[in-house]
Amino acid sequence: MDKALSEMNTKELFCALTGEYGPIRQAYVQTAFRKYKEQHGEYADLTEMIRAAVSGELGDLDEM
Repeated sequence: MDKALSEMNTKELFCALTGEYGPIRQAYVQTAFRKYKEQHGEYADLTEMIRAAVSGELGDLDEM
């Protein structure tokens, strides 16, 4: 899939989280998922978590 993560809907992001779109996207979504929980104390919709990661709100995702 060539679609950017920030443009994916919840179903597509779940597929990315499970590895359907490859290990790179899977790792990015997993890291965003963990960092969002760490910073906000709770989970949100996958689209909200990815948008926070893409906007830089979650900081550098490589620092995990």
